[in-house]
Amino acid sequence: MEEVRRDMFSYVELFYNRKRMHSFLGYLSPVAYRRKNQGGEAA
Repeated sequence: MEEVRRDMFSYVELFYNRKRMHSFLGYLSPVAYRRKNQGGEAA
């Protein structure tokens, strides 16, 4: 059971959440939002 939880966590955190569109980010994925806004300010 622990292996299933670990696999699900990996899928959600490392794949799904980085690919899915977020309304807060203007319906862009976090990766696309970061790419779009990279040239501006330094963090």
